[in-house]
Amino acid sequence: MSKLKLITLLSTALLFIGSVRSQSYDELIADMLVADPGTERSMKLAQLADIERNQGRNKRAAEFASLAVFEAEQKASNALPQALLSLSRAQQAKGDLDGAALSGIRASSITENDHSGVRTAILLHLASLNLEIGNPERALE
Repeated sequence: MSKLKLITLLSTALLFIGSVRSQSYDELIADMLVADPGTERSMKLAQLADIERNQGRNKRAAEFASLAVFEAEQKASNALPQALLSLSRAQQAKGDLDGAALSGIRASSITENDHSGVRTAILLHLASLNLEIGNPERALE
């Protein structure tokens, strides 16, 4: 196979992967818009926040995460811890370490008696956040 054919094949594959990725993002936006208020919509917003953060769009990530928290709070949803974790991660990515710590602590406090994977993720996030802030002793708590 010639180099030109290989480059053409790889370029086509990358374009296809990119279109699939954006299509699923568009579908997630559409799903969020028609989702039932409360847990379902909050979870979709948190997913969108995580996608935005992973792609380096930290301001948009924080906006989606804030909406996820708002949605969960309005409906007293059990999705609030995950929404707060997404918000804390987005704030950390934006460089708002104080806000990230507050969101993370709040998430931790409302899952105090919960031993699910969300609580574990929150505690691990808080530990890494405390290391970044410069509180290694706090990270060990």
